[in-house]
Amino acid sequence: MRNFLIIWIAVLLLGACDNTYTQNLPQNLSLGLSDDRILIGSSLALNGHAGYLGTQTIHGALAYLNHVNARGGIHGRRIKVITYDDGYDPPRCMT
Repeated sequence: MRNFLIIWIAVLLLGACDNTYTQNLPQNLSLGLSDDRILIGSSLALNGHAGYLGTQTIHGALAYLNHVNARGGIHGRRIKVITYDDGYDPPRCMT
């Protein structure tokens, strides 16, 4: 059973490394990448009953991203995060 689990995880990880998704995208789609910036979006609960989880998650992520940006970013590109408050409400996540 353990070997099966290890093989299953390996298959999932190797499948995640597939780049066919990016190969099928139109060439003019910017994907949030420019010469000086990497733009990342995040939908998480910032208010409501699960607001504590979302605010702590984004604070942790921003702490690291600010660290990366202070050292020049990634290949000279600064990382910017745009957050959307979904309130831990599935229909709001879709909009």
